[in-house]
Amino acid sequence: MKFLGYELTGHLVAASSPATESLSNVKACAANGAAAIILKSASSTRLHDEKTRRCYIDEHGFWAESGFDREIMPLEQALLLTKQSVEQCNIPIIPSVTELTLEPDKWLEDCQTLEKAGASAIQLDFFYFHNLLCDNSFNSKFISLLKEIKRNTMIPIMPKISISIPAELASYLLVSAGIEYVSLLDSIHVPKPYNSYLLGESLSLFGSFMFQITRQYTYVFAKTDIKICAGGGVTSATHVQDLILLGASVVQIATEVLLNGFSRFNQIEKDFATMAPEDMRITSIRKRKAFFYPENCTNCGKCREQCFCSVVHELEETNEKCEGCGLCASICKSGAIKMIET
Repeated sequence: MKFLGYELTGHLVAASSPATESLSNVKACAANGAAAIILKSASSTRLHDEKTRRCYIDEHGFWAESGFDREIMPLEQALLLTKQSVEQCNIPIIPSVTELTLEPDKWLEDCQTLEKAGASAIQLDFFYFHNLLCDNSFNSKFISLLKEIKRNTMIPIMPKISISIPAELASYLLVSAGIEYVSLLDSIHVPKPYNSYLLGESLSLFGSFMFQITRQYTYVFAKTDIKICAGGGVTSATHVQDLILLGASVVQIATEVLLNGFSRFNQIEKDFATMAPEDMRITSIRKRKAFFYPENCTNCGKCREQCFCSVVHELEETNEKCEGCGLCASICKSGAIKMIET
């Protein structure tokens, strides 16, 4: 698998997260099968805030609250981590940088500093860009920023996109800037969850719920020539297969590792290797109808309680009006309703 100009040993990349912010963690990622590692984001900017990390997990996902200075490594720390990681790990090491401006000077200085430290490539983290989107000239400034960084660095650059920029617009901006690689998808900004101990009004939320959003961004970017490192909500080999079939070159994971350990790299890669390589996506519309199997019916009433389709009420007698939407078969857990090609 080739990505960023390097021949990778697998499909899984360690995404920028607390799992990649120390040398011991970086080495653990490498030892457990990560094919490349994106370091925790860094910046030359300091806001001198005093916030610390707070986390909260519920049915919606992983909520994280933190200050800029706590969450974003000082550039000097990232410089040292990059040098040490390059020396001790035989896989691509990709520092990640962020700044709070559309002007290229700070971005370029950060990138060139890490390039000299031996970085294999650089991720550009735009998580903190939501306050800049209201700039009337955002599009042109963003394109100019990317062009300037690309023109003045010798190694690949890979912007990381968040849902603050819609997929179609993000695709247009990166293509216009001549970008060759993209990193998907950053966590989302949300208010604190009700009745939790978190205090902030703009938190990060990430988790498995993001997967369908990641799929959409991957689908849009796959229509371009940009190579995709897709992630967000990935928890299994099935997710990896799905994203690669949609057009991703490699897949990055973070939350799954944070919650279940570094061994998830090897486990998911091993599971993926056993899956059928052929494309399993449906590419044509087939005629299907619902068929009722009364011997399997438990009379739970679920199919009749839904109010999406009224044809199901006639299904015991005939399926002549069935248009094949599949809802009834999806909600029937006893196998009494099945979709059959006709």
